[in-house]
Amino acid sequence: MRIIAVDDEALALETLTDAITEAAPDAELHSFRDGKSAIEYVKDNPCDVAFLDIRLRGMTGLYLGVQLKSLCPSINIIFATGYDEYALDAMKMHCSGYLLKPIQVEHVKEELANLRTPQPPAKSRIHAQTFGNFTLFLDGYPVEFETNRSKELLAYLVDRRGARVKNGEAAAVIWEENDNIASVQTQLRKAKQGLLSSLKKAGCSEILISGHNDMAVDTTKMSCDYWQLLENDVRVLNSFCGEYMSEYSWAEITLAGIERQVLY
Repeated sequence: MRIIAVDDEALALETLTDAITEAAPDAELHSFRDGKSAIEYVKDNPCDVAFLDIRLRGMTGLYLGVQLKSLCPSINIIFATGYDEYALDAMKMHCSGYLLKPIQVEHVKEELANLRTPQPPAKSRIHAQTFGNFTLFLDGYPVEFETNRSKELLAYLVDRRGARVKNGEAAAVIWEENDNIASVQTQLRKAKQGLLSSLKKAGCSEILISGHNDMAVDTTKMSCDYWQLLENDVRVLNSFCGEYMSEYSWAEITLAGIERQVLY
């Protein structure tokens, strides 16, 4: 998300940019002391959100907002001002929000979470495909695993959606037909090592949270069609064809839940 902030008072602009940075740490933020500079920037750099003071030297924030919208129709204008008498005029130009100074971080977060023109979520470089057979993609290319058990271990962690999985649980599910505890423990240890090695080699080891006695995937570092379906993403719902991690018998329980959601 690209954001600009405009205020002709240095201290007010610093306070505003600090609040935006804390509220949206991953955003690309650019600040300006005058409207003309902001207009020149947006001409070549389409923006998602503009935080504007209303009383600016040289032009009003209302006029600036109109100019920015003419350059970038989808931009969300949020006024940040010490005066409430301009609220009606701001609403008439269909702004996204109206904040009164002093600017509070929680108020900035609320405005960014409820934009008039919502921004699509950033596409993750790492994506787990679970419909059909399980495949992990990095930048659109499938990740290779050292062993099938390492891949299955990751598949089970994806199925658990970020919940920490105890070693014993993973062993009982993946090696359910093996009663030799010592053998299973050895195989699990090798599978964990192989999984971490494969992810490091591919350059995406950040998705794995591995402890001495448990492990999980970091759901903030990757995307997954199954997780998106649970959030009622229509595009994902339409891509589901009745198969979920078909190569793993333990996935049948989750498949039954998916089918109920799709049907009802």
